[in-house]
Amino acid sequence: MREKLYADFREDFDGGLKAVLESVAGISNAHTGRVDDPQYHSDWAFTWTVDTEDRAAFFIVVVEQAQGQPYAVLANVTIIADEASSLDYIEKVDKRRRDEAHGRIIQLVVDELNAMETLAIRLEDQFKQMFEYHLSDEAGEYLAVISVQRLGMDAGHDVIYRVEDHLRQILEHMNDVAAEGKTSG
Repeated sequence: MREKLYADFREDFDGGLKAVLESVAGISNAHTGRVDDPQYHSDWAFTWTVDTEDRAAFFIVVVEQAQGQPYAVLANVTIIADEASSLDYIEKVDKRRRDEAHGRIIQLVVDELNAMETLAIRLEDQFKQMFEYHLSDEAGEYLAVISVQRLGMDAGHDVIYRVEDHLRQILEHMNDVAAEGKTSG
């Protein structure tokens, strides 16, 4: 259940409108979020770019903080589109189907990781672990590079990280926001 917000528009319309917009901003952005779990919380962001040569790239950054632990886990997923898939992405953006394209690309990575059963990454120390995947769909080919690193104090035990779980939750959030008809970024 969400808390009620009361905005007073009588004396300051702009101030009241600002209060309303700020209160809904967190739930209307499909490209950032927080996953709360009894064992951890994760903050994440999804960004993208198209360079001067019309090559598209997509970036997902996740910071997971375990509850009551002196460490965090930083995960980066970089997805680089080839020429054909970049042009497909640009075409979808031009047709105002950007969120659909983003969801399709994340789903492609999730499907690849699921095909491997479970990608359980064992973090034994602070050194970054990197994994590279070549993906394809009807639009073209992609290179996905996943890096995961433990930050903070050594807790004296290994940390198991499952990147596909976080990507699935990110995709679910993006789909939920899109279903509500809200987008931003």
